[in-house]
Amino acid sequence: MCRKWIKVGIVAGVVGVIVSIILQVLASGITGPIFQSSAAVWKSWNAPEMYVMYLVPVWIGLIMALVYTNLDKKSHMYKNGWIFGFKVWLLAGLPGMLMTYSSFAVPDTLVVLWMVTGLIQYLAMGWIIARMRP
Repeated sequence: MCRKWIKVGIVAGVVGVIVSIILQVLASGITGPIFQSSAAVWKSWNAPEMYVMYLVPVWIGLIMALVYTNLDKKSHMYKNGWIFGFKVWLLAGLPGMLMTYSSFAVPDTLVVLWMVTGLIQYLAMGWIIARMRP
């Protein structure tokens, strides 16, 4: 039998993927020219390993749901999924983007967009997890 946190984590991960796709489409006017001007750096969307980008949010959703199940039920993070998502972003998303900014020759515009879209993704996932209460 599947534990509820697993189902909740998968749902949150799928929501994360959907949010990511929507934000990619909305930002394509900004990112498209940047990707085209630096095409040699990026893998083709047809490369099999590019699908990992869609598995990572599901993995993160599972971890977030598992952590959420261990929160104190009286804590503000348990009661407010937005705060939970924001704090996970502070611990995971933001440091990753700061490392990208500091160590890769990625245009600053992309790093900022990735920070913002990552924040929105984590907020949505935290909200879903809190609503579903694993």
